[in-house]
Amino acid sequence: MIVCSKERDYLRNLAQQVAEIAASPENEQIKKRWRDVNGLRKPDRAPVYCRPMGCWEELIPPESFFCSDSWLRDVEFYLKRVIVKHEIGDDDPVDAYYPVDAKFDCDPPNIWGVDIIHERPAEAEGAWAYNPPLKTESDFEKLRIPRFTYNKVRTEEEMSRINDLFGDILPPKMECGPPISSIIGTHVANLRGLTEMMMDMIAEPELIHRLTAYVRDCVLESMKQIEETGLLTPNNNKPMMCSDWIDRNPSMERLLIRIYGSIQTARNMTRFRLQCGKNFVCNIRYLF
Repeated sequence: MIVCSKERDYLRNLAQQVAEIAASPENEQIKKRWRDVNGLRKPDRAPVYCRPMGCWEELIPPESFFCSDSWLRDVEFYLKRVIVKHEIGDDDPVDAYYPVDAKFDCDPPNIWGVDIIHERPAEAEGAWAYNPPLKTESDFEKLRIPRFTYNKVRTEEEMSRINDLFGDILPPKMECGPPISSIIGTHVANLRGLTEMMMDMIAEPELIHRLTAYVRDCVLESMKQIEETGLLTPNNNKPMMCSDWIDRNPSMERLLIRIYGSIQTARNMTRFRLQCGKNFVCNIRYLF
């Protein structure tokens, strides 16, 4: 890939800023703060984490991008996000490398065997709506357990491109985690629809149990597949999960999924009365 000198210099300048933030004493203190909290030690103060979901276009408007190529814009966006978060001043730990996600091919390509569709509004900042693929019980027969295969060529290609851009400043490093989030409620809502999911809990509880069990199986199977590649990398350097090592033997040849940090939420269930919440949320907890 040919990168013009102006774009290259611009990205290298951003990478230098990120590298300086990563090497700062303040960043080390942020990491220690999280490790102390998660290690049940008293920190200097409580960590503060700002997660501007849905607000990045306000913080980094599309017209502010310098690069024109879509891949370079993705790199620019990552570097700018780190810098903006540093300016906000929260406790987001910064890595001294550029993370490159391990690339996997999925069969089926849409993961579930059905397409997830969100209806987008005409207004730029309007709310989207679910258009779930599982409209009837017969649609459940279309669901499949995905198979993930590591794509070494694509991964190494991106590593090489980053290294050519600014590897001497912010070296690339591959990161690999489970390809399917363990936040089950989000997947269930995408597949069935949020309103339909809530109605099923009352009118068709066995249907929602069936769907939840299917998503659980997909999550667990994807974890198993990634663990078997031997590529799983630690995630105890991330906000909220930044922590000391737990049950890690230094001689361990590969990271096991059982010591990989994970976060689950049940925010889609918060509108239900206590008994209904126990029936589904607590059961989800024991699925793992």
